Amino acid sequence: MQISRTALRITLWAVGVLALSSCRGGERLASTDGAVSEAPQVTPERSMLRLPTGADVLPDTRALMAACVVGVWSACDEVGGRYETATPPRWALANRFWRHACEGGHGPSCWRLGSVYAEGQGVSIDLGEACRFQREACDQSFPSGCAEYGVMLLKGAGCGPDARGAFLASQRACALGDGVGCKNLGVLYREGRGTPVDVAEAFLALKKSCVAKHGDGCTQLGIMQYTGNGRPVDLPGARGHFEQACTLGSARGCGNAGGMYLRGVGVAEHAGKALAYSRRGCSGDDAVACYNLGLIHRYRADGKRDEEEAKKAFEIACRGAHRQGCDEYRKGAAQAAP
Repeated sequence: MQISRTALRITLWAVGVLALSSCRGGERLASTDGAVSEAPQVTPERSMLRLPTGADVLPDTRALMAACVVGVWSACDEVGGRYETATPPRWALANRFWRHACEGGHGPSCWRLGSVYAEGQGVSIDLGEACRFQREACDQSFPSGCAEYGVMLLKGAGCGPDARGAFLASQRACALGDGVGCKNLGVLYREGRGTPVDVAEAFLALKKSCVAKHGDGCTQLGIMQYTGNGRPVDLPGARGHFEQACTLGSARGCGNAGGMYLRGVGVAEHAGKALAYSRRGCSGDDAVACYNLGLIHRYRADGKRDEEEAKKAFEIACRGAHRQGCDEYRKGAAQAAP
């Protein structure tokens, strides 16, 4: 395959800039000249990327930087990621490359910038900027950007509140295969926020979320099966999805699975599984799981009771606003009083 003369000139120019950066102090501008202005991917505005120099150039990044300069936005994103994971993180340099790529229309880099402004990584926290960048990421069809943009619109964090906008953003995220977006879409359909209540669509969206291996999506799907929500109750299905959710890291899924085994709801009682699931859920600060764990430690039938562990579990449940957990915690404190 022949390389055009223009493309060759651009690449040689970019590599030359990086070579000069290793022996000159300060920062050079990737400034516009005749060769660069001929490249269709590099506009005068975006050609002003300031390249790091000297010790600021990480090992094995020169080729990536050269590609970034000539408009390979994924290369810019990769360079930013390497500065992010440096020890310590070099946020200012990471953000510089992500911004350059975002201005070029690279959705993942816009999403990264949205997170940077939301968390104050190398910049002051600015939820308005965070929302703007997530919207840009969504406009570029990056699914995580759509999901996060929907959350921000729903909460009124930097933009909104706009329930309808949140629904549309979540709908787009789900269509793009994002598990978080599908979970959010299912909840919005179920609760009628930004859209009329539609139990069938809620179920389908949550199922897509679970298939995409999003733990909270599996938990919400299990809740719909457990309660019915206008559909037939399916306790075996609920238990299966709670267990799957727990495997995927959902503390609430663990707590719900433990509760079903503890009380024998839709399944034979199983003390060992009740303890294991409740303990795992409580380690993730799920209030229901901690309440169940406290019950097991305080009242277990095999006599292996542990009041200290029970009090710890009930205290966590109480902090999570679990009323019965608070009652049990106070009961233990009263019994321990002289």
